Amino acid sequence: QVILTSLGPRLGVGKINGKSAQGLFEKKESRRQSFDVFEGIAFLPVHGSLIQRHSFLSAESGLMSYGEIGEAFHAAMDDVSVRAVYLDVDSPGGEVAGLFDLVDSMSARVGEKPIHAHINELSASAAYAITTVADHISIPRTGMAGSVGVIVIHQEFSRMLDSEGVTVNILRAGGRKADFNQYEKLSDTAREDVQADVERIREIFVQTVARNRGIGPDNVRETEAALVAAPAALEMDLVDEIMSAEEAAAH
Repeated sequence: QVILTSLGPRLGVGKINGKSAQGLFEKKESRRQSFDVFEGIAFLPVHGSLIQRHSFLSAESGLMSYGEIGEAFHAAMDDVSVRAVYLDVDSPGGEVAGLFDLVDSMSARVGEKPIHAHINELSASAAYAITTVADHISIPRTGMAGSVGVIVIHQEFSRMLDSEGVTVNILRAGGRKADFNQYEKLSDTAREDVQADVERIREIFVQTVARNRGIGPDNVRETEAALVAAPAALEMDLVDEIMSAEEAAAH
């Protein structure tokens, strides 16, 4: 139904279950950009896997974009009827691209209104970076937080292709073109370059968390990107308090 909503007009399908395909698409778009306000508090979700840009399938696939989060956050901060912002976080993290620009833009508005983040029940990696913009972070006793690190996974299928009798010929101009393709073994130079970049981005992450949480960068590095349970997260100063979602909403 989601696919037909977008492609229906091109395929000559005007209605889905008696409803206009375009109408359904517009309804999904408007719902995606909204947030709930209760007694002057804007409740903003940070849910699912996080990506730089969304498509019409993102929400249906459990994805959320940095653009969506940023638009909702800044709209809430600009809304005179909103006196505080509550981030409801339940995410394993996501892409690096666009993340730190989003976090910086949110951090620049700290102090304008109270911002509370509740980890409900997972805030890892990119999601934790967003969580740190809050003045106060709470987590339930069964929650998990952290993973202040960066990961790149390179898959190589050359031996599998050899066993299947498949030869892939790569013609290139420039010795390092297609450095990270999946059909050849990763070269030492390519491995060193990507490792250096991973370390560079990790340091951006470390400095961001240290700034937002008011703790030393060394303390953040010493977590070694571990994803930790609530008591350890509190001990590491990754969160401020252990409480349930109901208690956090009433905080």
